[in-house]
Amino acid sequence: MNTPFPQPNFYGTGALMAANVSVRVGKGNEKEWFPLSPRVRTHCTKLGNLPHGSTIRGTPARAFKALIAHRDGDSNFNHLSIGEEKVLRMTEVWILAGQLNLFSVQNELLSVYRDHYIQKRKLGKPIRVPAAPFDYVRKLYDAGTELRIPDFLLNWYAGLHGRDLGHRLKNSDLRSTDRHDILATAERNRYYGKDPLVHSFNRFKVSLERGDSVNPTSLKIEHPPQQQDVMQMQMQHQQQPQQIQ
Repeated sequence: MNTPFPQPNFYGTGALMAANVSVRVGKGNEKEWFPLSPRVRTHCTKLGNLPHGSTIRGTPARAFKALIAHRDGDSNFNHLSIGEEKVLRMTEVWILAGQLNLFSVQNELLSVYRDHYIQKRKLGKPIRVPAAPFDYVRKLYDAGTELRIPDFLLNWYAGLHGRDLGHRLKNSDLRSTDRHDILATAERNRYYGKDPLVHSFNRFKVSLERGDSVNPTSLKIEHPPQQQDVMQMQMQHQQQPQQIQ
């Protein structure tokens, strides 16, 4: 749902915009406004260059919220630790970080989830194997593209189910190709007696200079009207609430 255009802060009576900048993010009609703190803008060049009132399309608002929270100090990505969708949300944030050239964030995110993985293995509690994370990757990359994130997903699910894996996959909504790849990954890991997420984690990290071998589709960014028009919109908004379509 669209929300009203937020009022920017100004220094004194001048027309200079204050350090805080807000942008609108989301897909379709589900967009939210997010303030970008000076810290966030400093640690992400692409976001730092956005003027107040810009719109970022093509990424879930929840992924953007988690990413800027991380840049603002949420080092453990606590905004992602919610329910059974946490792996999908991790995938969304990993791809968004690549779109913003935040390659170190991609590696930090997978490191945090590696720790979650090790904890879950110790508990031995089975989890669902949803299709959503794999389907989300397909939306943004060409078929057959070799990437770190699907490799991470395959090993994540292959390692958390042990001998019960085949039975649980039959009851999932996975595509047959994903089901086959998870089973093949589990069989390979058992054959070599090593879990890549534990013993060779560096293979999942991207280059800090270039990112992954193939980067995702660029974000769609719409810049706001000229600053004078933005100020006029604020005055109109003060007199009569309105929404940007």
